[in-house]
Amino acid sequence: MNKYYISKKSRQDGTFSVHKEDCPFLNESEQRIFLGRFDTCKDAIKTARIFFLKSDACYFCLKEFSKVSKMKMNDWRVPGSLKIVYSEN
Repeated sequence: MNKYYISKKSRQDGTFSVHKEDCPFLNESEQRIFLGRFDTCKDAIKTARIFFLKSDACYFCLKEFSKVSKMKMNDWRVPGSLKIVYSEN
């Protein structure tokens, strides 16, 4: 079972993100609500909708469940290639 949280601040589209405990985009403790431990993300989202009706899975940690991830890449208006540079410093 994983721990799930929901952000208290909505995205630009008005939805609230549900995250797994280890998500790098999980808000600080005062900016999130602990939803509980669940076997599936779907159960966590159902619980999140008690707090915020417009709740959706985080695109990064729960990509396979996110409505956002089902959008076409052109809808994102993001450049086709992004370069990520890692530094050891």
